[in-house]
Amino acid sequence: MRSAIMETLGPGNPSLLSVPAFHSVSSLGRKLLRLARELALLDFDDRKLILKKHNLGRNVPLKNPDRKVSSFATRPSQLKVNQELGFCIMELGLYLARACDRALGGHKLVQSLLDSGMTKGCLIHYHSILDGINLKQADSRKRIHQKTV
Repeated sequence: MRSAIMETLGPGNPSLLSVPAFHSVSSLGRKLLRLARELALLDFDDRKLILKKHNLGRNVPLKNPDRKVSSFATRPSQLKVNQELGFCIMELGLYLARACDRALGGHKLVQSLLDSGMTKGCLIHYHSILDGINLKQADSRKRIHQKTV
């Protein structure tokens, strides 16, 4: 893991760590991906309530059914413990930060993340073709329902 971190974060490299590269967090990653898909495919109003209730942010407009991606962000300072998705994002982000600290020597990254109050993790869910179809169908049903009410 140390060599993968150093290679990724080294000069001239993308400085982006990917969860699949770290087998020790694969079960957490699978859980996170399942939860992200469930949240991404919720009705806009339901998803908006969940994001607000659990202090999760977003980086892309989630109202557009043609979007190719949904992203969610969390901050430990705002995280409610009972929120599974936010906890998974935070835990995975801190796990990777601890691995970086070990690879680089010291504990500055984890501590700065915990102290800063800034976003600690961003989860990006890329929609499959089936997800896109489901989002468009749900949007169409919602529009038809709104016209009949």
